[in-house]
Amino acid sequence: MMEAFEEYRAAVPPSSALDETVDSIREALESGQEEAVILTEDGIPAAMVRYRYEEDAIYFFRLSVIPPRRKRGYARRLIQWVEQRGRSKGLPISRCKVRQSVSRNLMLYENMGYEVKDQELVVRPEGSVKALILEKKLGP
Repeated sequence: MMEAFEEYRAAVPPSSALDETVDSIREALESGQEEAVILTEDGIPAAMVRYRYEEDAIYFFRLSVIPPRRKRGYARRLIQWVEQRGRSKGLPISRCKVRQSVSRNLMLYENMGYEVKDQELVVRPEGSVKALILEKKLGP
C-alpha cells in the first residue's frame, strides 16, 4: 500500500495513507474494525484493498496496486471481490471515496457502475481536498 500511495506524497494535501504504519494497520485488522485482501502475482503482493462493513454497505478503501503491476486488471478484480463479499453478507450497496482530482480512479469506478452520491471537503493541517463518495447497488 505504501509503495502504491507514494505518488500522492507531493499532492496537497498528501494522502493520509502515508501517515499509516504497519502497527496501526495491524491493530485495525486484529481488532476487527476492518478487513483486507491481498492479490499476489508469482507469490509477491501486487495489490490490496481494505474494507469494513457499514450499516447498509460494504465500504472499501486504500485500494492500491504497486506501480510495476498496474494495467493488469488487479484493481477491477479486487473491487469485484469486495462487491461479492458485500453480496454474500446481504448488503445492498458497495461504497468508496475518491479524491475528485484523481480522474483515473474516478473513471475506473464509474466504468464499474459506481455513481457519485455525495462530496465532502476533507480538511487537514497540510491542506484541504475534495472527496467524492461513490456507491453501487449490489444485485443478487
